[in-house]
Amino acid sequence: LNLPLRRCPPWCVLFFSELQAPLPRAGRPIQSSKQVQGPPLPKRCGLDEMAPPPPRSFSERARSMSQERIRRRTSFDGLVRGTTPVQHEQADWVMAVARAIYRSRYIFVVGWLVITVCMAQQAWELVLRAAPMAKKPPTNTESSAAMAVFETHYANMATMRREMVMLKCKTECASAASPVSRGFFLEVIDELKRWNNTNNGTIVQIHSYFDFSGHHQLGENPMQTEDSQKILMQWIWRVHPDSESKARAEELCERIKQIIAEENHFQGANGFHMAATGLVFLDHAMKETLIEEIPVHEVSTIWLPFIILALALQSPRMLLLALLPMPIEIIVSFGIMYYVSLQTTVVLFALMMMLMLCTSLSFDYSLFTLTRYAEERSVGEDVENAILTVISQSGRVVVVSGCVLMIAWAAMLGLPSPFNGFCVAACSMILVCVLVQLTFVPSLLAVLPFLGPPRSKPLDALDDLGYRSPLKNGGSSPALSQQSAPELERARPHMKGLFFWSGGWITQFPLNVLLPIGVYMLFSPLTLRMNKNFDWGAFKFKMGHSYELTMPRTANEWDTLVEIQSSFPSEAGIVMPLMIMLERTDQTGETLNKQEFFDMNCRMANAVIAQVKGQPWQVTADNFVSATFHGSDVTGKVSCMETWQMNLVRNNWAAKNIFLAHTSEHL
Repeated sequence: LNLPLRRCPPWCVLFFSELQAPLPRAGRPIQSSKQVQGPPLPKRCGLDEMAPPPPRSFSERARSMSQERIRRRTSFDGLVRGTTPVQHEQADWVMAVARAIYRSRYIFVVGWLVITVCMAQQAWELVLRAAPMAKKPPTNTESSAAMAVFETHYANMATMRREMVMLKCKTECASAASPVSRGFFLEVIDELKRWNNTNNGTIVQIHSYFDFSGHHQLGENPMQTEDSQKILMQWIWRVHPDSESKARAEELCERIKQIIAEENHFQGANGFHMAATGLVFLDHAMKETLIEEIPVHEVSTIWLPFIILALALQSPRMLLLALLPMPIEIIVSFGIMYYVSLQTTVVLFALMMMLMLCTSLSFDYSLFTLTRYAEERSVGEDVENAILTVISQSGRVVVVSGCVLMIAWAAMLGLPSPFNGFCVAACSMILVCVLVQLTFVPSLLAVLPFLGPPRSKPLDALDDLGYRSPLKNGGSSPALSQQSAPELERARPHMKGLFFWSGGWITQFPLNVLLPIGVYMLFSPLTLRMNKNFDWGAFKFKMGHSYELTMPRTANEWDTLVEIQSSFPSEAGIVMPLMIMLERTDQTGETLNKQEFFDMNCRMANAVIAQVKGQPWQVTADNFVSATFHGSDVTGKVSCMETWQMNLVRNNWAAKNIFLAHTSEHL
């Protein structure tokens, strides 16, 4: 007989143990457990030796059998987990931490919920405070020093922004300028004037094609393309970078976009098409792009990891448990970053990156912890033991993974602001994910065990050698029933397939050495490219890349900007000009309004023209706007002006007050 001993009273354990014991045959001694090959046989009551057992009462013998059965089960648990029973009982510091978390399970569950509620307001404030990619140059760079000089000498121009509305014919027409197009521009201008009356004269200038189309216009109209298919309207306003002023400006841009959309809706196939762009329009489009496209991208791609996690967990309740920590992680990490935003700039890209990290890490860590919990419950462990195993075993993987990720993201601390904020944002999200997966998820399972899988039938029945064989599906595990077999024989059923053979192949010498070297050599061009932009003395990147990469390329505002820059003259169609300033650094106080400095500026412009000639980004004299030269000569170089001519326009009373008041003011 090989009868199970599950949940038997002491007399039952003793009775069936006696039945399972082999009876001695005449003339044949019974072997002791030391003479049997393989693992030692469990001691039977009174049958291990020929001598009869000492007389004991029935209750004493029953208690002895029950204790022996528990001892053998504990020894087997230690063998399966790779630790000895002594190590399992002593519990190192990892197990001590696991027990502390389990004892404080109610505190962790309630505590995380309270922290989440308290951080909700700060998290929402962070979303409102987050800025698009900063257009200011990084600190401690030559560009930032030049910007400081510009803001010092041209304080009124430092906060000026240019916005433009382009009108073009849908099909080829004689000219885009008509009474209908004038009416469209006037509608936009009226909206600008109404907004300007309530915002303390923020708008400085409003110009359109029709302001330069009268009989007094000298030369070509800069607000019209050469083929007359497009005309332009623009305004210049002061938009302070603070959040309140920027928010009001973005509200106006949104209203203008609504007006343009309504006019375009009622235009026929041969009508007009209007589009707006500018620095504030682009910033607003960038925010809309990030808020709309990245969450949509997350939702549209989350189904694949969701399915993988569902197949691994095979439980709707466990899947719900994997999703529950995500709101906590997002709100708490955003709340932490709110206090960071009070000290430095936090860009929207950092928040979107945090959302993506939250999704990936939550699914990844849930796969580690919840599958281990399900395995422990499937072999009959109670909730406490399963939770302790999850924290002490799977928790190590989670902690190591989080530490490696934070070390990798810490490399971005060498970047200037606001790019070093990505490091803080990523590390805060990683840290919160690790803490939530280690404390909240196991504690919630301990408090609400019905969220996890039920406990399977306990594996209390031991075979003749003291090993557990039944599984939850009624079969037997080769790893458990073949403990007496050699390790190679137990592993042989798994020694097949592509992954097994490829793993053995790439880990053999010398391929295990050559393969990493080959990977490094493959990526070395990218490494060398980054080194060109890295200052080893200051150990930080020089940030010489273009800010145009931060623009929303899929937005209509960007396409409109590129079309304006390629179709209209530079004096009308440039939104983000490159500025070059000449500053006297000595303390003499001598003015730069001298002919030698005018000539120096002209030589600089001619050198730039010659340097980029023949390149896709080549410039001509018409691309420059300066107070020291105007237009070009017969050779293509800039036509340098005389100092006395400039002084005549700047200082002459008639020029300042009657003829050239606008030009004189700017010069």
